[in-house]
Amino acid sequence: MDKNYIYEYIVKLGGDCFVGDQRPPCGACPFQDKCLKKILTLAESIPKEARLNWALDKLVEDLVLNDDK
Repeated sequence: MDKNYIYEYIVKLGGDCFVGDQRPPCGACPFQDKCLKKILTLAESIPKEARLNWALDKLVEDLVLNDDK
């Protein structure tokens, strides 16, 4: 994919490239590494209790669904 197209698309959306319905795939974006680093940094700020609850919810959900079978 043409990098200039990606740059222009990001500029057209004012940097909010996640909302575009015709957005280029993140894998083709030259800023992919910067975004991934930022996402990982933000993930570190999620409290461990939140991740614990997510995992517990999924385990309970799995148990409930398997008990119905």
